[in-house]
Amino acid sequence: MMKSQLIKPLFAKIKSVVSKITGKHFKKKKKESNNYENDNSVISESSASDLNLMLKYGKANNKIGKYVSKKFIELPYGLVRKDLPNYHKQELLEESIELIMKAQFDDFDINKASGNEIVSFLLWIKEQIEFIKTVEENNLQSDPEPEMLAAGIHRLNEFGIATTVEKIAKDWNYTPEQVEQTPYFKIYEKMKMDKIQSEINKNYQKIMEEKSKRRR
Repeated sequence: MMKSQLIKPLFAKIKSVVSKITGKHFKKKKKESNNYENDNSVISESSASDLNLMLKYGKANNKIGKYVSKKFIELPYGLVRKDLPNYHKQELLEESIELIMKAQFDDFDINKASGNEIVSFLLWIKEQIEFIKTVEENNLQSDPEPEMLAAGIHRLNEFGIATTVEKIAKDWNYTPEQVEQTPYFKIYEKMKMDKIQSEINKNYQKIMEEKSKRRR
């Protein structure tokens, strides 16, 4: 799916958020600027067509004012895999920005952000979400054994990350809250290691079963 197709449904919502924060609204202008790439004005002073261009071709940025956000892999696991997805389901874009920034900077004030910064940061959030999704699909997901499907393993899906958090909490002698506050990359490494270990154990078991059959 193209970037513009992913962003387009959120156009009105982003425009509303930017207008709310900056206190200004978008108006169509009679003549569109031909110098978009060199236009450094904030989004509240731009036309709706300029905003549309920014959403389609704008550059993602993890900086708002003096505040530079860490990448998602360095943020708390619970924030990345539970809180932020819940916000996005409700299209709470402004709250998503505050969630990420206030987890790192107590004095962050979104009302001081420019429209350009807001849009660029939202595009950065989108990139980070896609990166996490791709990494997990490539390295953590696997098809369940037919026996597990028959046993109803899919019933655990409704609990989201809770099953993962509970397992790691038990392995590390942590509370679930401590696991959720652990940086994402550490939880990812644990999950990847467990997956590889499980695959090795299954392969070893099959090898030993084959050896046992040949001896009979």
